[in-house]
Amino acid sequence: MKIQYTLRNYLDATTHTAVGASLRQWCKMLYRNLGQLEWRFVPRILFISTVVLLYTPLRIFERVFYHNKVKRIKVKDPVFILGHYRSGTTFLHYLMCQDDRFDYASTLQVINPHTFLGSLGVSRFITSFVLPERRPMDNLKMSPKLPFEEEFALANLSDASLCHGYFFPDQLQQQFDEMVMLDTEVAKQEWSKHFYYFCQKLSFRNPGKQLILKTPANTARISAILELFPNAKFVHIHRNPYKVYLSNERLYEGILPILAFHRASDKAVKEFILDSYEKTMRRFIRDRQLLASDQLIEFAYEDFVKDPLRHLSESYQKLGLGEFAPAAPAVQQVLEEYQSYRLNSYSLDEEVREEIADRWAFAFEAFAYSVVGAPEAGPMTKVAG
Repeated sequence: MKIQYTLRNYLDATTHTAVGASLRQWCKMLYRNLGQLEWRFVPRILFISTVVLLYTPLRIFERVFYHNKVKRIKVKDPVFILGHYRSGTTFLHYLMCQDDRFDYASTLQVINPHTFLGSLGVSRFITSFVLPERRPMDNLKMSPKLPFEEEFALANLSDASLCHGYFFPDQLQQQFDEMVMLDTEVAKQEWSKHFYYFCQKLSFRNPGKQLILKTPANTARISAILELFPNAKFVHIHRNPYKVYLSNERLYEGILPILAFHRASDKAVKEFILDSYEKTMRRFIRDRQLLASDQLIEFAYEDFVKDPLRHLSESYQKLGLGEFAPAAPAVQQVLEEYQSYRLNSYSLDEEVREEIADRWAFAFEAFAYSVVGAPEAGPMTKVAG
């Protein structure tokens, strides 16, 4: 693993999700991490600060005219897509969101959680300006209208997000332990308050529609989610742990140079990948016992990509989401768009392989993967997210 920073990373400040933060949240985050800021990233900080200031009147407008209305919204129990980072959750999310009977958090709404109700045009313009054309970790296209994970919205609303660890990688492990594992009541209340409020804002725009939400960090938050949504539905997708590790290396090599405000340690990020997967999947295996049989369906990414339509149909049936047939044509169209994607190639250092096989042995067993054999690329690997 090697995280590389180029001159463009230091000077190109336009591709950052924090542009939608409130002035208070942005200043609070900078002040708390003042000692970690690197001078090389000053252009990035200045650009974000400028956009945050320009957004401030729009945030005040939305707060005044929409806040009380939003707070009265009762959110219908959502469908949660679970799975560790780089296990196929993005691909699954894209497909399920083709069903217009459901609603989802778009990239525009996630980056602009304070302004997407009252200032849609301005939010769309700025979001289009700051978004890269392709995702850095898998080259998938990005658009303000495409589904995105709500963890980035929480980063702009509060402290309760793993994404703050992307901004300050030295705090990545601490942010994960506090705001993903939610082991303290204070952390759980902070996350629950802001997460539910964001769901209320989404539901305000499309009242009555069930939300389909995807954030890999939620794989460790089942118990906290059930306190908010006792009848929520869960779709869990898992993937060969060797592939998950390698794809996470690529993930952090791609996103940290464009999101961080200081350079990250390769060794620390590698350890974080190993530790966060272990903690997340152990917590998931424990907490899935809290779910009724009609609340959870699980399948392997390797099986899903061979026959997505069958797995989606079975998911709809088991979770009671209605008939899948009306959504099938739209899903098929997306599948056809992805047929041109090529396979990734993998190589895994023997020492790292042994460490994965040792520390993640419980996951190999729980999800029926073999610790022997090479982590060969599978079909449509590039759409896994």
